[in-house]
Amino acid sequence: MNHDRNKRRLLNDILTEESDSGLRDDLLGQMLSQVRRQKRIRAARRVGSAAMLSVLAALLAVHFVSPRPSPVQVAQPPPERGYALIHTQPLAPTSMVASQPFLASDRAVSSITSVAIISTIDSHPPIVELSDDQLLDLTRGTPVALVRQGPHQAELIFLSEDDRERLFHN
Repeated sequence: MNHDRNKRRLLNDILTEESDSGLRDDLLGQMLSQVRRQKRIRAARRVGSAAMLSVLAALLAVHFVSPRPSPVQVAQPPPERGYALIHTQPLAPTSMVASQPFLASDRAVSSITSVAIISTIDSHPPIVELSDDQLLDLTRGTPVALVRQGPHQAELIFLSEDDRERLFHN
């Protein structure tokens, strides 16, 4: 028992030496400021919640109380008849198109002196079709493939776009 009393006495001495009245006052002040801050936050939440509820109530009231436009009334079609009545009127005489026969005396005549004869020649040489061997000879030294897609259709495929540009210059 004596040993427990000594421990308690030692513990009390240590705690009383470290306790400072200024430290206690600082701790109490900090605790009180935190409590006040939490109280202000709770009050702000209450006010914010009340404001949101009032805005929501106002929006719902406007939505449900505001007058609605009347629904569109569709006119009922007249009772159906077995026929359609059509009203016509004659075309105005100014809108009529007429033709007259061409008389022999009104024929157009041309003479050779009034006509200039112009002759032209083809300035482009005819297109020459290359055989497969001739086409592959043009690409000698360049890795290419000639792919047949049909009996009269083939495609020349280059491994590199640069090779194609160098060969065709376009």
